Amino acid sequence: MTIFSRFKTVLLLAFVLLCLVLGYLVIEVEDDTAPLPPQAQASVQLKHQALSEAATLEQPLNFYLSFAPAEPISFTFAVHSTGLVNTAAIQAAAFQQSAATTAATMEPLGMDFSGTLFMALYPAENSGWQVAGRIKPDLLLLNQLAPIFMPHMETPFAFRLSAQGVISHFVFPENLHNDAEHVIRQLVHYLQLPLPRSARSEWTTTEFDTMGKYQGAYRLVQLTLEQLAVVQKTKTGYAELHSPYLFEQGGRTDAWLGDNQAFYELSAKGAWIQRVEGQEQLSSTLGALPLSEMHSYYRLIRGHDQPAIPFPAHFADFLQLIAKTVLSTLQEAISAELLLMVDGLSADDFLLLYQSVFAENPQVARELLIAFLTHHPEASADLVEVLDSISGMTEQQELMVWHALAYVGGRAHQMALLKAAASGRMESTRTRALAHSHGVQAPVQDFVDGLLGIYHGRDSYIADMALLTVGSLGDQSRDTSDMTTNIGDYLVSMLYSANSHDDQALILSALYNTADAGALTAVEGFLQHEAESVRAAAFETIAAMDTSDSFASFARAFQGEASDEVRQVALQSVQDMQQAEQRNAWLLSQLQQAELADPQQLSVNMALIRAIGNSAADLSAAEEALRQRLFWDIPAELKQEILRHVSP
Repeated sequence: MTIFSRFKTVLLLAFVLLCLVLGYLVIEVEDDTAPLPPQAQASVQLKHQALSEAATLEQPLNFYLSFAPAEPISFTFAVHSTGLVNTAAIQAAAFQQSAATTAATMEPLGMDFSGTLFMALYPAENSGWQVAGRIKPDLLLLNQLAPIFMPHMETPFAFRLSAQGVISHFVFPENLHNDAEHVIRQLVHYLQLPLPRSARSEWTTTEFDTMGKYQGAYRLVQLTLEQLAVVQKTKTGYAELHSPYLFEQGGRTDAWLGDNQAFYELSAKGAWIQRVEGQEQLSSTLGALPLSEMHSYYRLIRGHDQPAIPFPAHFADFLQLIAKTVLSTLQEAISAELLLMVDGLSADDFLLLYQSVFAENPQVARELLIAFLTHHPEASADLVEVLDSISGMTEQQELMVWHALAYVGGRAHQMALLKAAASGRMESTRTRALAHSHGVQAPVQDFVDGLLGIYHGRDSYIADMALLTVGSLGDQSRDTSDMTTNIGDYLVSMLYSANSHDDQALILSALYNTADAGALTAVEGFLQHEAESVRAAAFETIAAMDTSDSFASFARAFQGEASDEVRQVALQSVQDMQQAEQRNAWLLSQLQQAELADPQQLSVNMALIRAIGNSAADLSAAEEALRQRLFWDIPAELKQEILRHVSP
């Protein structure tokens, strides 16, 4: 993963905290089909609230799942979440500042989401089902505003449902907005109810959500004569988090569950879940600082099994539909009212308006900022001068201006970013300008030439940042109609002439950001390089090309790679490849060859199991092979890692 790949991950953290901590849970109201009111409070009673104090029934639960081929299923859902998040800590993460010295700035955060989830279930090859899905949203608001990714919410997607009710292996269209994908994953995961393999009235599980690893406790609290059951679930706390260290310095992230419970209504006749509802309170800290305090509620109710969205007779046809889905590039419309507000304003006058609006509603301030920069591109240079001084703005306000300069991204905005990154500026100004320049979608030649000039000036780590930015601007998804230089070809010529190992690894990382398959021949030669750092960067870069030829080259080189550290990097990079058939067969062959009992191979074997478990497409054969290895004499750490990805 390159420097910017990690940076992009942190930039998404603000929205991810909403998704992870709020949990997209739903609340019970009198009208089961109505969306939840924004003012819903923690005291709302769930339908089965009284059963929380009921004794566990003595009858063992002996339920199973059964579906007809291509059986249609639908759930109406409603979601409400509300709470506070420390935005200053999130922004510190993006620039590797110490969270310990960051003052807590707790901002309100909320979501309302309702609609219908449509699915069709197809028998899987070994056991369980492949599930085709689509969502028809009625409402999606983040802090009472519609998000930019709303048009992507009706995209087709797929996942796997095991015979025990475990949900895994999501498949999405290639260019789906990251936040839309996260919302869909979270919603679907609330239908996960791991059933015991033998008849029981109480059982526990080790489960994973997008926050981390937790223990789930289930018990049967009601069973009617019609064999309709109610199962209660509680989380007993997080044993570990996926990302306990969001910062290189500043402290550990910890999460605590408050009151939480969920109730599942299900049928013994194999009809799966009829209704699920619950509530959860969760708080998190970053070192000594509060990070978030959230209250969440959920409800999904089984609807009529005749969906308004048609599904094909065969699952393979639905996968083809996903593969062929090309989603529109998301652009925010600028209202006439906002343009009128910013018309004729100087940069100084606008900043006074911007700061005033930001104090009341940051998202409206962002829209106002985009309108101003679109209408007054010539003001970009003036804004940079303000940012490179004591601006009088808060850190959050400044970061939003940097984001908007790259988001609007015209020639004037790009040249203002370039001016900000030039030598003579404050270091914080230069790093922020370069970090946000990765987001420019239609680079112009002068902008790229200026960034290359900064790199060739070899001005400390700033030069490295500039070259990585150039690589991102050469990504195949960018509009390069105003470019005369092919960035991929230029970087290849630099790679051939580079003298030091550090330079070679850096240029390979820039090529990684381009994902340019035309560079395959050049990069292949570095898979046998003497330096581990160069070989690791070459593996990552070839994996990002994601073609049949690049995968074949990757697999051949991996077979002869002797370094455990390089093999771990390669295994981490392979899991995001879209060449699913080749990748899955290769991962299974690696598992079959792996000496899992060898303690000297523990780190590589852990990376292999993660690659199998995290791969997006179906890996049922490898799943079964992993399950069998739970009974082998292998290190306990490997068994724990296997249990993160498969049920026993």
